[in-house]
Amino acid sequence: MSHTTRIWMALASLGAGLVHLAIGAGSPLPLAIFLIGFGVAEIVWGLLVMARAHTVLPRTVMVASLIPVALWALLLTVSIVAGSSSLASTVPLLPMAVGSLLNLYVSGSLAVARRRFDRESDAAASVSSTTWADAAAGQPQAGRYVLGLVFGALLVSGMVTPALAATNAGQYAVPHGSHGFDVTDGGHSNH
Repeated sequence: MSHTTRIWMALASLGAGLVHLAIGAGSPLPLAIFLIGFGVAEIVWGLLVMARAHTVLPRTVMVASLIPVALWALLLTVSIVAGSSSLASTVPLLPMAVGSLLNLYVSGSLAVARRRFDRESDAAASVSSTTWADAAAGQPQAGRYVLGLVFGALLVSGMVTPALAATNAGQYAVPHGSHGFDVTDGGHSNH
């Protein structure tokens, strides 16, 4: 897996974690505990991947990142079958869709890396890499790495910012520029 892909997964995990924390802040208690727990785990994993030169717990994360997606799909299915929109309305659509999309990216990237590693290890008798998630071609060029990092950060922030604004926490946030002190001219404009 390339270093840029690893950083994009970390950014996606951070974004999904922030979205899940914000959704959890305005959810009923059982759902809040679940979403906040996953949000914290996603943020910690994203930070660990950024801080270390390898992917942490790739198999576990590949499966665990699908749990919020599956439970959201189950919640929607149950609410449709039961004919109750109040059940589905406990989780806002846009934020959960963005969080799910980011989780699918993390899981999909890890699955592709694993499949590619398995295919290459079948062809080669020995592999010098420590795990399948860390098998990568050499170090990236600095310019390409920074460009990939900036592009990934812009993409994730462009998805996460509107998702955060659509949560209960985002709706009650103080609008920009409306807090602070009122600065008025005290008649000293002629000096």
